[in-house]
Amino acid sequence: MKLRVYLSESSDVYYNIATEKYLFDTVKPDEMLVFLWSNDNTVVIGKNQNAFAEVNLGALTAGGGRLSRRFTGGGAVYHDVNNVNFTFTARNDIYDESRQASVILAAIESFGLRGEKNGRNDLTVDGRKFSGNAYLHAEEKGMHHGTLLISTDTERMSECLNVDAAKLAGKGVRSVKSRVVNLRELCPDMTRKALSEAVIEAAEKEYGAERELIRKEELDENAIKELAEFLASDEWLYGRSVKDAKTVKSRFDWGGAEVVFTLSDGRIEDAVIFTDSLIPDGLVPLENKLRGKNAEDLKKLDLSSQPEKDVIGMLVGALG
Repeated sequence: MKLRVYLSESSDVYYNIATEKYLFDTVKPDEMLVFLWSNDNTVVIGKNQNAFAEVNLGALTAGGGRLSRRFTGGGAVYHDVNNVNFTFTARNDIYDESRQASVILAAIESFGLRGEKNGRNDLTVDGRKFSGNAYLHAEEKGMHHGTLLISTDTERMSECLNVDAAKLAGKGVRSVKSRVVNLRELCPDMTRKALSEAVIEAAEKEYGAERELIRKEELDENAIKELAEFLASDEWLYGRSVKDAKTVKSRFDWGGAEVVFTLSDGRIEDAVIFTDSLIPDGLVPLENKLRGKNAEDLKKLDLSSQPEKDVIGMLVGALG
């Protein structure tokens, strides 16, 4: 097996996410790709989230920040150049989320820190989150990525993120800032370069292979730039909107859901479902089932998953 590593020289979030997707699309059999990258002053929301609800867009743009949307599910995160983002990409016979998480935990352990996997997708030290992870699966391959907080500006993070109070309550904390920890608080000598090297060394040990550095010239720059342009577009960032709509939302064991919908004569005319769940396509397939339905119709829907059942139950309650 080959362990191939790409270190981004860019702090442009659109370029980096486009590069990440390019690596995912082109990963070869019998190789693990490790991509390490950092973005400057950016909020990255999950694929299926509502930008207007999750982000304080006024504060973000007033401070020169940018909004981005990734290809994976999960919640909104704040990035600056004082963190490192990691991505593991491989075919299914190599891809293993537990092994990949163990690489990250081994990397911080080399600094004397003991971490653990906690909840749906967090890595923590002493119960405080230093890494949020998300996943993508398609065409017999997988992608696992996450943040590593080193000395991120947590004041700026709190200013830019609108975190649901119910989500914080479920974690037993009062604010975003109190829930997370910068690794440099625990290890003052940690740097972005040192942590990146520790991740690569831990991957070499886990996979029993020496790194092969990928040169930028090996990538299709035109394809990456074209995708980066799309990722910066309003179409991708804000998605489809529903005018003059009602909203109902709640949190469940699998994540939060928000349904924005319009009614005509007691029936749903249009609807968009937002979620921070790790379900790759969110609840988009359910949207079409809602149109033209009233509360009684919704009760009769044939639903296959618990998230769908929970969302329908929430809607039925709202429609009375």
